[in-house]
Amino acid sequence: MWEWKLVVILAWVRLAQSGLHPASIKSKYGQLVTSSTLRWTDADSNGGGGTAKEAVPSGTGNADKFVCRAEHHGALLVGQTTTVGSFCVVGFVNKLYKKQRFELLINVDRAARLEWRPYSRYAGVPEGAVAGVDESSASVDGDNDVFIGRHLSSSSTSWLPGSIEVPRRSANFGIMRVFNSKGNMSEANNGDILVEIEPIRYQLEIHTSLPEDEPQRTKKVLRSDVVLAKSSLFRFEEGKDSEARMQKVLSYEYEKSEYFGQIPGMLRALPTTIRLPSGQGQSVLWGLAEKSQQHETIMVGHALKHFRAVDVSVVGVRITEETPYRATLSAIFPDGSRRQRRIDGVVQRIYLDNIRPEYSRVYHIKEASAASPKPRHTQELPMTSTLKPSESSGSHLAKRPEADKANFHYKDTNNGLRDTNRQTAKDRILSEQQLLMASSSAAAAAAAAASVNFLSCVSLLPLVSSLLLLLQPNR
Repeated sequence: MWEWKLVVILAWVRLAQSGLHPASIKSKYGQLVTSSTLRWTDADSNGGGGTAKEAVPSGTGNADKFVCRAEHHGALLVGQTTTVGSFCVVGFVNKLYKKQRFELLINVDRAARLEWRPYSRYAGVPEGAVAGVDESSASVDGDNDVFIGRHLSSSSTSWLPGSIEVPRRSANFGIMRVFNSKGNMSEANNGDILVEIEPIRYQLEIHTSLPEDEPQRTKKVLRSDVVLAKSSLFRFEEGKDSEARMQKVLSYEYEKSEYFGQIPGMLRALPTTIRLPSGQGQSVLWGLAEKSQQHETIMVGHALKHFRAVDVSVVGVRITEETPYRATLSAIFPDGSRRQRRIDGVVQRIYLDNIRPEYSRVYHIKEASAASPKPRHTQELPMTSTLKPSESSGSHLAKRPEADKANFHYKDTNNGLRDTNRQTAKDRILSEQQLLMASSSAAAAAAAAASVNFLSCVSLLPLVSSLLLLLQPNR
C-alpha cells in the first residue's frame, strides 16, 4: 500500500511544480476539504492564461470572464478576469484594481459539475461551496474564508461579481461584498454562491483497443519468485520395501490485487461499476486496490529409502502486470443526471502463477536411540528374595521408559554399535520377571507341603489316641 501513497505524494509534487494548487470546498461536516476536480493555476497577462478552455466562468453573463484571484497589499482577493482575459480585476476599499499576476480557477478535464445556488446570510454557506481563499492559500492575510459569489441588484440587469467572507472557527454567517463596474463596494444579505456537486457513483466502460492514430502503449510485466511454504519429508524404519514414496499436504496463502489507478477529477473510494471488454462486470471502490486473500493446498511427495529425508519448498512466480486502457467514464449525481468523458489509465494486477514444489537433494538422517546412562550404585537382590505383591513388575515397567527419556540421543545407523544400556535394562527386567516367577513357585510349593503335613497329622490322630490308652497302667 505504501507505493500508492508514494504515487499520490508525487502527484501533488508535480501539481505544485506545474503551478497547480488544489482548490477547497466545504464538506458536509463543515470543514474545508480539497476538491478532486478544481485547481488554481498560475496565469499572467503575457501568458494568455485567461483563455484556458477549462477555466470556470464568473457567472456574470459574459462567457469570456472567468473566476480568478490575485494578491493586493498582502491580501488575497477574489475577482473576475477582463473580457480579453489579460487581467484579474479585484476590489479593495471601494476601488477596482487590475492585476497582471493572478491565479485562474480551472475545472480539470471539465469533470466537476458546478452550479450557482441561492445564498442567504442567515442560512449559512451550503455544502460544496467553492472557497477562493482559505488557510491553505499562500500569502493569506486575514481570518476569513472567502467563497465565490455573485449578486443581482434591483438597479442592475446583470450579475455583479462578489465574495462571501465567513470568519474562521465561528458560525457560518458571513458578509457578501459586491463591486459594481464603477468600483463601488456594497454589502448584500443574499445572492448566489458557487457550489460543486459531487457524484455519488461512477460507471466505467473499458474499450477494447486504442485508436489507430495513437501510439500503442505496451504492457509491462514483472516476474519474481516467492516461497509460499516449507517442510520436510522423512522415512525411518517404516515399511519393508527398500524405497517408498512419502507424501504430505501443504497449505499456503497469497494475496491477489487489482488497481485501476487514480484519474484526475475522480473521487477516491466512490462506488464504481466497471464493464470489461469481455462483457464481464465488477464492482470496486475507485482509487483503492481490490485485494483478496487466497488459501490453497498442494500435495507433495518423494521416493525415499530407509533413514532418508528431503526438504521441500512450495514456490510460485509473482507477476505484476501494468496494462494501459482507455474508457468512458460516467459520473452519476444525486438527481440522476450524468456527465461523461473519456479517460486514459493503467490497471495493475498482481497474482501468482506456476505454483510448484521444489525438492532438495536427498540426505541421510540419524536413528533415534537411548544413550547409556551414568553408572549407578545399586545393590543386587539375592535370588532367594521374594517380592511383595505391591512391588509388581508391571508398575516397574511403566516407569522405566519415562526414566530413560532424559538419556535420549541420536546415533549413526552405519556404525554397527549396540546400545548396551538398552540391553542391560532388558536383561534386568527379564531377571526381575524370573525372580518373581521363582518366588511365586516357591510360595506355592510351601503352601502345598504345609497342607499335606496338616492332613497327615489329622489322619494319625486316632492311632496316637489308641497307643496312649494302651500305655496307661491299669487302674
